[in-house]
Amino acid sequence: MSVNTASVSLTGSERINGRMTSPPVTSPTISLNGLTALASDIATDAQTLVQQHGSLLKAELVESRDKAVRSVILAGIGVVLLPIAALFLLIGLVHLTIWLFPTLPEWGAWLIWGGVAALIGGICALIGVRGIVHLEVVPHRTLNSLKESWSCLLNRLK
Repeated sequence: MSVNTASVSLTGSERINGRMTSPPVTSPTISLNGLTALASDIATDAQTLVQQHGSLLKAELVESRDKAVRSVILAGIGVVLLPIAALFLLIGLVHLTIWLFPTLPEWGAWLIWGGVAALIGGICALIGVRGIVHLEVVPHRTLNSLKESWSCLLNRLK
């Protein structure tokens, strides 16, 4: 059996009447197996995205919960200890003021230090309330990531 080398093309071109011609252009065909594989890949990607978003949501909620628990515990300790310490400090400061200024009536020393304590307590309460109000309980990173993934998935399906 002999092979005619003139008709065998190694480059995809053929020689007709001494002229080089390119192979005929054929339209690509999509096989059913290719569509099935594509759909399977999309489903797998979607499942992976859902799992990743679930993990991110869980991590953000745990992080927010831990911050809130830490803040509440510290605030509770402060609420218990601060009044006791403030009371002892004020009693000492009133007696010190009376000793340093013998002409100042005792009620005047109590009034001065009571006002100072009220001012400091009000400032601390304001700062604490602002901190509690600004706690983030909405998982912004997860929501943004979900929006991006959803739009990417929709674009991929188009």
